[in-house]
Amino acid sequence: MGRQLWQLAALLRAVLGVGGFVFLLGPLCIPAAFGSASFSAVGAFMLVVLMLEAALRPGAGWRPNRPLFELARASDEAQSPAGFTSSSGESDLRFRELLDLQTSLVVCRDGDGRLTFVNRAFCETFGVEAGGVIGTSYAPAVLEEEQTESFDSDAAAPKRLTQRLQTVAGPRWFAWEQYTRHSEKAGRETVWIGTDISDSRAYQAMLSKAREQAEDASSNKTRMLVAAGEEVGAFAETIVSALEELETLAHFRHQKSKVRKAKESANTLTELATQLRDFATVEVGRLAVVMEPFNPEACVREAIAAVAQKALRKRVELALLCDEALLRPVVGDEAKLRQICTNLIDIALDATEHGSIPLRLSLVAAPGNSDQAALTFQVEANGSGSVQSGVRLTFARLLARAMGGSVTIENDGALQITLTLTLPLATKPVSDTPVDRPSAVDSKEEAPESFNILVAEDNPINAMLTDCMVRRAGCTSMMVETGRGAVQAIRDSINGTGPRVDLVLMDVHMPDLDGLQATREIRELCNENANNAHKCPPLIAVTADAYSEDRKACLEAGMNDYLSKPFSWPEFQAILQRWLRKSDNDRVAAHQDDAA
Repeated sequence: MGRQLWQLAALLRAVLGVGGFVFLLGPLCIPAAFGSASFSAVGAFMLVVLMLEAALRPGAGWRPNRPLFELARASDEAQSPAGFTSSSGESDLRFRELLDLQTSLVVCRDGDGRLTFVNRAFCETFGVEAGGVIGTSYAPAVLEEEQTESFDSDAAAPKRLTQRLQTVAGPRWFAWEQYTRHSEKAGRETVWIGTDISDSRAYQAMLSKAREQAEDASSNKTRMLVAAGEEVGAFAETIVSALEELETLAHFRHQKSKVRKAKESANTLTELATQLRDFATVEVGRLAVVMEPFNPEACVREAIAAVAQKALRKRVELALLCDEALLRPVVGDEAKLRQICTNLIDIALDATEHGSIPLRLSLVAAPGNSDQAALTFQVEANGSGSVQSGVRLTFARLLARAMGGSVTIENDGALQITLTLTLPLATKPVSDTPVDRPSAVDSKEEAPESFNILVAEDNPINAMLTDCMVRRAGCTSMMVETGRGAVQAIRDSINGTGPRVDLVLMDVHMPDLDGLQATREIRELCNENANNAHKCPPLIAVTADAYSEDRKACLEAGMNDYLSKPFSWPEFQAILQRWLRKSDNDRVAAHQDDAA
C-alpha cells in the first residue's frame, strides 16, 4: 500500500511540475498555441502549489505531529519487502532523524538488549552522550517501578511500564510504551518511548490528598451528627422513662393527662433525634436495617398518632383506608417505615390548608412468590400549599432507598399532590392467631420468681432509670459503676460470697474497664468454673453506638444480646422475656445462634 501511495504522490508532483512550466512558458514561446495570458497564471499557480508541498514535506512525507508509534510502524512498513523505497538505509536514517526531534524519550535496542539509538531528549535527561552508550546495555537507575502490563502475544500491542528514574534534574516519573520495528543495521528492534509524567502524578497526588481530607471532614461531620443524635435521644428517653414512672404514680385524671402530653412531646423529641442519627448513617451507607415481623397497619396508625395534634390544630382529618391483605404480618424494619410514613403525612399536612387527607395502605403479593409483597402507602395533599423538597422528604427517600423502596411525588396540575411510598417486604404465612402489636404485659404477673439483675452503668441518671425499670419488672437490681465491679460481682456469685446474678446489663463505655473487656473476663471466669453448678448469666450490651459493626463487636466479645440506648420499657421487657422467661436449654441455643 505504501508503494502505491508513494508512486501516486510522485506522479502528481510530476504533473504539477511539467504542467506548471508548460502553462507558464507556453504563452511566451508559442503565442499562437496559447493565446490567453490566463494559461500563464494557471502555470504559476501549479508551480506555487508544488513548492509549498515540497516545503511542507519533511523527509519522505512524515507529518511532525504524527504519533511516534505510527512513525515506527510506517518505518517498519518501509523496511518490509513491500516497502515504498529500495533505499532502506535512507529510510532508516529519516526515521531516526525524526525521533531525534521528539521531546519524548526514545530508545532503540536490538535483540540482545544493546542500544542502537537514543534521541537527544534521552541524552539531555540522563546526562549521557549518544556515542558513549550506543552499542552498550546502558539503562538509567530505576528507583521505583509500578503499573507493569504483561506482554501481549500480538507484536503490535504495546507494553506499558511506569518507572521512577534518576535524572540529572533528580528523580522523575516516566511512562514507557514499547513497540517493535525492523532496522537494516540491527534487524528487529525494540523501541521504547517515554513521557515525563512527574507533574501529572504530583497533581493527581494533590487531588487524592484533597479528596481524602474532604472524606475525613465528611466522616467527622457524620460522626458528630450521630453523636449529637445519640446524646439528644438519650436525654429525651431519660425524660420519657421518668414520665412513664411518674405516670404510674399519678392518681387523678388531669395529672395523667398532663403526663401523657409531656410524654408525647418527649417521644417526638426522641424521634427527631433518631432521624438525625439515621440521616447521618444513611449518608455514609452504614444504616442497619432490622428485619422483624410487625403489623404494617398498626405501624401507620402510630405514625398518624405522632402528627395527630398538628392535624387537630389545622382542623384537617386524616382518613386511613387499609387493604384486607394487611391482616397478615410482614417482615421488615418497622421503626424506619414509621419514620417514613410520619414524614410523608407531616409534609402533606403542611401542604393542606383544610379538609381531609386520604391515606391508603395496601399490600400486594409478588407474582409467583407468596413470601414477598410490595407495600404501598399513598398520601394525598389537598389545598393551596405546596410540597417542599426539604429535609423530611429527602430523609424519607434515603430511608426508603436503604430498604430497597422508593418515594415518588405526582402532581395532577390542580391542587392535588400524591406522595407514594413503595417498599418490598417479606411476608409470613397467615395464621389463625390475630395480628396484634406486642403489648406491655406486667412482668410481675408472668413470673412470680424474682430475678437478680446486675446493672453496670457509670452514668447516674441512666443507672437510676434502669433501676426503676428493673424494679418495675419485679426484679432486684445490683448496681456497679465500672467493668471491674461487674467482674467482681460475677466472681462473688460463683464463689457463693455474693448474691446470684441472673442477667447482666453491661454498659459498653465505662471507666477502669470497658464493657467489652469486662465481658471477656466474665466469660473466662465462667469457663474456668464450668464444673460449678452456677451457670454464666446472659450478658446484654447496653450502648448508644449506632453502627452495625458495634453490635458485631459486642457479640464477638461474648455478649448474648444488644440493647441500644435509649431503650424503652417495651424493649426492656422484650429482653427480659427473651433471656429470663425461658428454660436454660433455650438460653444456650439462643446464645449459640447469636455467636454464629
